[in-house]
Amino acid sequence: MTDFAAVVRRDGQAVDESSLERVATALKPVDATRVRPWCDGTAGLAGVAERRFVPENTLDSQPASAGGCLLLFDGLLAHRADLIDAL
Repeated sequence: MTDFAAVVRRDGQAVDESSLERVATALKPVDATRVRPWCDGTAGLAGVAERRFVPENTLDSQPASAGGCLLLFDGLLAHRADLIDAL
């Protein structure tokens, strides 16, 4: 399971990683791994993944970004090996 944290500055100032870290740390269970934070202007996102949920969580690198888009996924992707083969 992954929990997501967000910081949005309504005063127009940029979000810094330290404020996002503080919010994400509050979500972090004992045996979790921090997923890299993302900051862009007045918004910031971070995820905290539990290692024990599925082994694949150790490979998690959310949020994912490409081509100016940002993707966050909170769910279970079943049949991963089959999906990899199909792709």
